[in-house]
Amino acid sequence: MVTGFDLLLVAAERAAQSSQPYAYDFLQMIQLAALGSASLVTEAIANRPLKEHEASPVAIILGAAELAYQLGDDVAVREVLQVGTALLAKWPEYLSATERHPTLTFKQED
Repeated sequence: MVTGFDLLLVAAERAAQSSQPYAYDFLQMIQLAALGSASLVTEAIANRPLKEHEASPVAIILGAAELAYQLGDDVAVREVLQVGTALLAKWPEYLSATERHPTLTFKQED
């Protein structure tokens, strides 16, 4: 049986092989998360539980994808994942810019 981790690994390996920027780094993070150990700082980061400010948007995206799946709308599932993950990638910067991120400070670019 193929798992979600398996599919993430395949997609990340393909992206890394095609020289997509940062794909190899993300592949390494996926591999560390799959291991489930935490002997290095990077492993601990990949395996730690989500913090509250991280968990909320993830739950919203998953809920929207599940709703689209239940409605049988494959196009909406894809759109939820595309838009949701893009917004999730920008989420730390957004929280920082609005001074609501619990640990990061927004730095204006010149």
